[in-house]
Amino acid sequence: MTQVVIGRITSPFGTRGEVKVLPETDWLCRFLVLEEATILREGYPPQRLAVEGVRYHAGRVILKLKGVDDMTRAGGLRGAQIAVLAKERVHLPPGHYWIGDIVGMEVWLEEGERLGTVKDVLRPGANDVYVVDTGDGEVLVPATHEVVRNLDITRGRMTIRPIPGLLD
Repeated sequence: MTQVVIGRITSPFGTRGEVKVLPETDWLCRFLVLEEATILREGYPPQRLAVEGVRYHAGRVILKLKGVDDMTRAGGLRGAQIAVLAKERVHLPPGHYWIGDIVGMEVWLEEGERLGTVKDVLRPGANDVYVVDTGDGEVLVPATHEVVRNLDITRGRMTIRPIPGLLD
């Protein structure tokens, strides 16, 4: 079943097995209703664990996972991704999209010319930036209404109107 990453474990927190999580979602409240999460670590099979507790501290989510009861076990999860099943993801309001739905989209200019494929989404601050692989290099496309004219998730197609200098 498809997994959706909602955070990354950065370090243990305290001595009782809690872990700090850097959220990879704009919907922090989604952690408060998290009953189970899948731990994704390179070199290990996915591990589904019950969530015993959630709180916030200094912009991070602090999670207590069942079976992770000391600093050593919590430290072993450093760098792991926290994921949920796709069917468990939060329903987004209109105009918001999952990064996984954007990556892989074909990007077309309004004039009908294919520009390339979105290969990554950067989140530098004010707005997201789509990294588009043109085949001859990369173009950074700001995810603003001025530039992105249409997103068709069903067809996997994005139409843009480049601002002056974007494609130079």
